[in-house]
Amino acid sequence: MTNTRLVVNKLIQWLADSERPVVERVLYIAQSGADIATIDVESRTATPVWRKCSDLISAIEANEAVVLEVDHCAPPPINESDLGNQRYEKQKARRDKAWEIIAPLFSSENAMRMLYPQTRAALIAERAQITGVSRQTIYHYSRRWWQGGQTKNALLPHYDRSGSTKDRACCASYRKLGRPSRISKHESRPTGVNVDEKWQKIIITGARMFYENCKGQSFSEAYRMTLEHFCKKGFKVEDGVKKPILPDVNEVFSLRQFKYHYPIGCAGQPASDRPDA
Repeated sequence: MTNTRLVVNKLIQWLADSERPVVERVLYIAQSGADIATIDVESRTATPVWRKCSDLISAIEANEAVVLEVDHCAPPPINESDLGNQRYEKQKARRDKAWEIIAPLFSSENAMRMLYPQTRAALIAERAQITGVSRQTIYHYSRRWWQGGQTKNALLPHYDRSGSTKDRACCASYRKLGRPSRISKHESRPTGVNVDEKWQKIIITGARMFYENCKGQSFSEAYRMTLEHFCKKGFKVEDGVKKPILPDVNEVFSLRQFKYHYPIGCAGQPASDRPDA
């Protein structure tokens, strides 16, 4: 499901129980592979933080964090030719002005120095003096650069963060064993995956979080919430509301598998006798 191979600009969501899910972007990975710099992509005051790669990988493997496949904070796939269109004239001008101000901060060795608080403060203070632009504005532009994927177009104003729904496998998609479901029979395609130790852990954790600890919650709703929490590919924005992008039915365990492999409070019961079966 999750890929523990970390790469620059990947998004990682922390799965702690909080009102605002924390999503961080990987900004830099040390050549030694020991240290990694990230930034909260949705905080208006965020600055880069340093972590140990081993700690982050352990969190992903323990289902405390998940690597997102869809980058909902990336700027739109628009090239310079498109930006030459008159309709983008103002946006391009604002982008170019912002880039002119911060470009020296992300050139050569300065890009690394910007990841550390003390050297970052000195660089920004110096740049503010040279350009006459306030330090707050330079921090704002720098933050948008990092949060938007360290690309010039991240500085475009008010870009659409709708995200891509392009089919990408975030979960295991090898052919599953066992009898086919009704969907498989009618559509000639498999649904679900082989439930191994990792899937079993997600099922149990999700059932505890969203069924046992949520009175009145149906098992079907607990299944949906488990997929949103542990298996989403990323986010999309519809009418200003951020919504999770869930995997296809053949990329993740089915509701029937969720019920069957959930033993808490159901030990010894056949799947047909369990909640909502």
